[in-house]
Amino acid sequence: MSKKNGGVWLAVPALLAAGAAGALSVGYMGARKFTVQNIFYKTSRLPAGRKVRIAQLSDLHLGQHFKVEKLAGVVAKTAALAPDILVFTGDLFDSRDKWGEFTQELVLRLLDHLPAKATKLAVLGNHDFRGDGCGLTAALLQTAGFRVLRNEAVTLAQWGIRAIGVDDILLGDGCLCPVGDLCDEKLFNLALVHEPDAADIFSEYPIDLQLSGHTHGRQINLPLVSDFILPHMGDRYISGRYIIHKEGGRDMRVYVNRGIGTTKLPLRFLCGAEITCIDIKGE
Repeated sequence: MSKKNGGVWLAVPALLAAGAAGALSVGYMGARKFTVQNIFYKTSRLPAGRKVRIAQLSDLHLGQHFKVEKLAGVVAKTAALAPDILVFTGDLFDSRDKWGEFTQELVLRLLDHLPAKATKLAVLGNHDFRGDGCGLTAALLQTAGFRVLRNEAVTLAQWGIRAIGVDDILLGDGCLCPVGDLCDEKLFNLALVHEPDAADIFSEYPIDLQLSGHTHGRQINLPLVSDFILPHMGDRYISGRYIIHKEGGRDMRVYVNRGIGTTKLPLRFLCGAEITCIDIKGE
């Protein structure tokens, strides 16, 4: 082999390393940003002309890789949306022993800037059950003005909505939730559940819209790799909008929020963090 060709081959590992470093850098920067995903749709399940705005936050995963400034930005952007209903679909902290800059008091002070006029609802995720069995997370959310729904429902009469909150499927009691009994055929049924693949079960009931998180939208989107890192109960409905058509019944919509934080690695690649803003109008 000539010295010239040998030099080319020796350069390949360096180029690959540079490419990997560049991808990691882009992934790290991507993990620090977030966008608002706007969704609009009409439904006959709400009274004609009735409008409601739902903002969804999910998978904050507060911890050592999450800066206070980012949470402040998320809260400010969410408040600016002026939602009628604000929902949180699980995983407030990433790990109990890696809080980073956060304290309970700081979290509450930041969450206190969320829109006061909005009806705030929350369900728990699998990370919320780690450490102390979800007690801390539930208490913080309640103090911040959220109603934490654990296999229970609440009627939001002013919008004609029945909100059904399901406990975490993997580590909580979500599998015991009597979803069918909690629905109201006369109202728009909104299901909140951390794990999106619960939709295959919930589609048996008159659910109009399911909001979930859990998957982080894969978090790192690389060919031949992404599908291997999807979490249990999150490998069918992964990111964005889905419609489950039910023969002889009303269709069920599913939206999977990509979340705000990260877990395991502080990286996102081709999968930005998001706040979801859903505008629904009755027709």
